[in-house]
Amino acid sequence: MRKRKRFAAGVCVLGLVVGACTEDSGDEGAAASEDGGTSDGGEIERSGLLADDGPCDEALDPYPIGIMTVFESPVLSLIDQVNAAEASVEAFNSRGGIGGHCMELTTCDTGLDPNGELDCARQFVDDGVVATVHDTTAANPTGVIETTEPAGLPRIGISPGSEELSASNSFPIGGGGVGTTFMMFPTLARTERTEIALIHVDTPAIQALPPLLEPLLDAYGAELTAMIPVPEGTTDYQQFVLAAQDSGATGIGLALGEAEAVQVIRAAEQLDTDLAFSTSLGTFGQADAEELGAFADRMVFNSELPPATASLDRWPILADVIADLSASGEPELQ
Repeated sequence: MRKRKRFAAGVCVLGLVVGACTEDSGDEGAAASEDGGTSDGGEIERSGLLADDGPCDEALDPYPIGIMTVFESPVLSLIDQVNAAEASVEAFNSRGGIGGHCMELTTCDTGLDPNGELDCARQFVDDGVVATVHDTTAANPTGVIETTEPAGLPRIGISPGSEELSASNSFPIGGGGVGTTFMMFPTLARTERTEIALIHVDTPAIQALPPLLEPLLDAYGAELTAMIPVPEGTTDYQQFVLAAQDSGATGIGLALGEAEAVQVIRAAEQLDTDLAFSTSLGTFGQADAEELGAFADRMVFNSELPPATASLDRWPILADVIADLSASGEPELQ
């Protein structure tokens, strides 16, 4: 499924900090509400760091960009990334776009399917898309690289797999799903949870991780007790927590999308397990953590960017992030 929307926007790194939560809530900005204010009723004061030249000129040729990722699937759902890209594109369009040109954002649902990812990549090349933002192509990264790299199609803020980290047209902000998964082990080991099971998306690529993890595990005195995939169509999430416990794990890394990660945590809460959990700020939203109450204390997080709920004094640009995402009205972005 492909959608084309007439928007304009520059960075779209806003999509990387959506719905994030942080362990230290003592010095954070208030969450945004749908009217452009904050959840505590206050108004958002923008940072003044972004140029605002007024709306882009729709009479000029559009500047086409794209995002290809999995919208909704039984294994992984990243529709919030699409919503964030659309919101950030629209916001930058209102500030002048790119040199006055409006950006035209095309979104392409890969379905987490190898052919779907290849189809999106080919379509973007054929359509003359000048760059993509925040792609996630975990099912067929090689095919996507072989299509987009020779065409010189830059992939900005990509969530990279291991192959995409070395591609000449990849411009990641962080280590993507691979980097996030690697960092789950140090964060758990530092809390003395050194026997770690990984509950993960059921894709072939992730099966290559165990040998790559060995030096990191050795450095932290940790061990990988089990690799536990979450297959398509799963409804019983307690089985994965129980499998981790049976493997002797004291901690669990959650290499999952938000919907699946939340289900695992809720299952663990129902089981009243003593396990600790590690995930990324981009996967597990603030509202999800708040709903868990005290159980959220068993979770540790990692991120390459400050979350939208971090201190506005330290990261003033986040005021613009909050305002832009709030203005979208999308429930997933509030």
